[in-house]
Amino acid sequence: MSDHQEEDKRSVGGKIRKARKDRHMSQAELTERLGGDPEKTSNISRVENGTDHLRIGPLFAIADILEVSIVALLPDRLTKGSDLILSDYLSLNPGHREAVRQLIRNLKAVENKK
Repeated sequence: MSDHQEEDKRSVGGKIRKARKDRHMSQAELTERLGGDPEKTSNISRVENGTDHLRIGPLFAIADILEVSIVALLPDRLTKGSDLILSDYLSLNPGHREAVRQLIRNLKAVENKK
């Protein structure tokens, strides 16, 4: 496994741990909400400690349970700058969000014509 992959596992695990603790949620509660046995938290523990990886499905489920964006759990090297953009976007009212989405669609259409 590459150095990036090892670092990414630790980064994702640390972000999950922080988001879980910020919500005053135990590993047992997170495990149970994911459909597992709350007495068996070893999988969550290994993920949080960076010794095990997550597939994309459970990562989305964890983000949903912890009420964070999936981007918030990704390694920093993959999201440079996107945190600020997402934060700014989420601070907009729904009408302005739709205007941003329309702007992006228009820009993509122009790019596709090139």
